[in-house]
Amino acid sequence: MATEDLKFIPVDIHHPETARAFIAFLEPFLPSSCALIGLAQSHLTPQPDPYLKVRATFDFSSYRTTSKAPELFAVALFTPTQGRLFCSADASSEDVAPEELAHREKVARLYVVTASSLVRTLPGHEEDSEYILGVVHEKFAPLVRPYARGTPIAPCRLFFYPPSNTEVIDTAATGPGARWLVTNLEESDLELVRSTSQVQRTIEYLRTRIPVSTCIRDPDSADGKRLVAWVVKQSDGSLGLLYVDPAYRGKGLGGLAVRECMKRLNEKSENFGLASQWNFVEVFRENSLGIGFFSRQKGWEAGWETWWVRLDVAKYSAA
Repeated sequence: MATEDLKFIPVDIHHPETARAFIAFLEPFLPSSCALIGLAQSHLTPQPDPYLKVRATFDFSSYRTTSKAPELFAVALFTPTQGRLFCSADASSEDVAPEELAHREKVARLYVVTASSLVRTLPGHEEDSEYILGVVHEKFAPLVRPYARGTPIAPCRLFFYPPSNTEVIDTAATGPGARWLVTNLEESDLELVRSTSQVQRTIEYLRTRIPVSTCIRDPDSADGKRLVAWVVKQSDGSLGLLYVDPAYRGKGLGGLAVRECMKRLNEKSENFGLASQWNFVEVFRENSLGIGFFSRQKGWEAGWETWWVRLDVAKYSAA
């Protein structure tokens, strides 16, 4: 699988100054770069993940000296469980120049080959394992989907919340929260959370989400703390697992949980990792209730569609 003159060059993301410069380089491309920034910051704080790997189609160390990057470029990030890609073409207009389309095709091939090769150096992967390429932009999805093992995961609609809308978060305390108890999830809540998730989650994963969770409890219930709504920050910096007990829907608790969660995370973003103060969420296209919910929430803006692809590692690592 030839990639011609295009190649990925390692970025020393574990050096603090390089990490800060790397995030700063991507910030002007927000919200298009939010998925990669969110995953990077989540794996850099509070302690850098030693297995985190970053690649760019240009020499980032030279960029730090000259402040000059090519007009068309791509950066990719790989963790032990999933990868992210951002390409400058993601933020371009709908009118695609021939050179931009050719660049996308090369980047897609390079991304697949690099992911397939790198994953073998990461813990927990075997020769014939699969690797997740997450939040694939709709512009790249047709180019990446052919490399999937099996059927790609259903498309999602991305919603994002710019930091300029923080005044909406600040009104959370004046919403319907007076009657409700706002806390973090607890160990005893995790099985219920797991059973209601559209995407299969392990208890071990959910346990890591407790510090970055927000839940709503009913103080008037029999035990005074019935869990009725919740949301967490996922390991890639996005919000997820939003759920409201059917018996409590129509009371504004979903919106309260989301606003309280954003407020808490923004206050602690230095330690908990957001996409540079941008909140974002992916909602399955088929989830009409979720799409409608975020379409109605003040401050949230609808973005593009994204795809998740299970990459067949053995098939492409030698290409």
